[in-house]
Amino acid sequence: MTILLVLLGLLSALAGITLLIIAIIFAIRKNRSAKILFIITGILFFVFIVSIIVAIALTPTDGTNNSTASVTTVADEEKAKERADEEAKKKEEEQVKKEAEEKKKAEAEAKKKAEEEARIKAQEEKLKNPDWNLSEVDALENGNIWLAIDMLNAIKDMPAGVYEDSEAVHKTPWNYYGTPIAFTGVAVVVEDYPPGSDQSESGVVSDIVIETYEGTIVEFFSMVPSGSIKVGDEVTITGYPVGRTEVPNTLGGSFTHLITVTNNVDQ
Repeated sequence: MTILLVLLGLLSALAGITLLIIAIIFAIRKNRSAKILFIITGILFFVFIVSIIVAIALTPTDGTNNSTASVTTVADEEKAKERADEEAKKKEEEQVKKEAEEKKKAEAEAKKKAEEEARIKAQEEKLKNPDWNLSEVDALENGNIWLAIDMLNAIKDMPAGVYEDSEAVHKTPWNYYGTPIAFTGVAVVVEDYPPGSDQSESGVVSDIVIETYEGTIVEFFSMVPSGSIKVGDEVTITGYPVGRTEVPNTLGGSFTHLITVTNNVDQ
């Protein structure tokens, strides 16, 4: 639009100058058309002036453009910075939340692990220190056999046995519950139970009976095979007394056996 107005102004000026020259020539010659030409020339110059004024008015100054562009650029930069700050803040909040959740999860897992370890430790301690049944002396009834098996599973290795008078242990076995006693004598029964049998499944893999030199019959419920032990061998085996029991005699009557539990029959 501005360009068209400028062109219009220039054409008007050019036409005005041309007509002005012609009008002057007509005026010198006293031609009546000179007056009309002066009027037309005036109109053309007026159009030229108006076109230039309007074009200037419509044309924005460089300062205005620069100012507008500058304001637009600053506004865009501020918006971009705000968006970047919001995104950074959002990411930071998400990271903090994630770290908090991971920390909470790790603490929960650590607590659970500690509680499980404490429970297992307490259970092992309880197994290592059974609450022996002192009121019932019959080993097949008092449950002490299973307490001894669980205890040996917990402590793994059989401690060194204490040498005691086998008759004294036989007389009052409850005084020796939880104490490993070493017994020496001659093997009179040696029996191993096959895998899958009721005895083997219960934890008793072999049964060894000896007669000590004091005449006490000691029966070992062994958690391991009898190995190389044979009937008639002199052996020393360490076991935990768990009570007495009556064993029928094929010839009539019964024998009283001191019952012990062991997990080591090596000589």
